[in-house]
Amino acid sequence: MSCLNYCPESIQIESFYSNKDCLGNDFAAGFSNKMRIYGRFEMVQVVQETKERGESQFVYDRRITEVWRLVLTKPMQPNSFFFNRLTKSVLLGRNITLIFGNVIESGFVFKGSISKNPDSVVQKSWYISIELEREICRLNHVC
Repeated sequence: MSCLNYCPESIQIESFYSNKDCLGNDFAAGFSNKMRIYGRFEMVQVVQETKERGESQFVYDRRITEVWRLVLTKPMQPNSFFFNRLTKSVLLGRNITLIFGNVIESGFVFKGSISKNPDSVVQKSWYISIELEREICRLNHVC
């Protein structure tokens, strides 16, 4: 039996700080906020925002972003060390990076919402979904 067939899918998640995070961890001293969590990671949508000017509808700003969802497949206890570390340290840093399998996805920011999945209603543990956003293109025509 190999673990590839029977082990749950896990994801390594980390972000970067120039100084300290909300939990008081000092990153100048070499602290790492890497975590390994059980879950799956999938793209939800691609969003395009445009800003137009005048009667000619001249587009002077266009921003295209990807929205990804991280869904935990193993629950977390609310207010546990791991839940607090994920929500107050890892997700609030810059350039959130995820490694799953041989794939590395980076450049994400936390959109600010964590939702409980319906399985969380009957249990005290939380199965959560987290939305992350990554800007893939920005066109500025200001001149």
